[in-house]
Amino acid sequence: MAIIRQFGLLLWKNYLQQKRQILVTLVEILLPMLFAGILIALRQKVPFKNYPNATVYESFAVNFLPPPLLYRQWQLAYVPGNSSVVRQVAEDVQHSLGPRAIGSVRGFETEDLLEDYVKKDPQSGKLLAAVVFEHPFSHDDEPLPQQVRYHLRFSYSPKNAPAKERSELNPNNDLDWHTASLFPLFQLPGPREQYDKEGGTPAI
Repeated sequence: MAIIRQFGLLLWKNYLQQKRQILVTLVEILLPMLFAGILIALRQKVPFKNYPNATVYESFAVNFLPPPLLYRQWQLAYVPGNSSVVRQVAEDVQHSLGPRAIGSVRGFETEDLLEDYVKKDPQSGKLLAAVVFEHPFSHDDEPLPQQVRYHLRFSYSPKNAPAKERSELNPNNDLDWHTASLFPLFQLPGPREQYDKEGGTPAI
């Protein structure tokens, strides 16, 4: 009973304070209602478009580079460089994409040597990507294993990003791959990259 009595006294005290300060009480009630009304009014003014159907992206070929990257004579790296079969894979990719797209292939014994090349050699700016096979090849003529494990290494910054997204002023800039983000920082209404069948940004 003592707790109920104390609670009643606290309510009575608050009531007397609010009664003595009518203006403050009105402001505390009306101000949140005003802000809520402003938000509702702004939401009604924002145009929206309904998308009743699923967005279907057309298929596209992957046997050539996007137009902005063509005719640039890129370099394709591969690891390890002591394996003829890995070298042949890299040369097959060069032949598939065309010599105007991939001007040369270059092998590296280890992934650490590849990273040193990227960090220190000015010519590494022409490096488009690197394919790193995780199998330890013991000699030059050793074939690929039945289960091939490899990973691709790209530059720290996408090479095919739209010009408008290469600026620090853009919150969704494509100066890196955004691997720590599941969604764009600022999401726009509607399907993401609706008119880009290749997936949009970030892109190679």
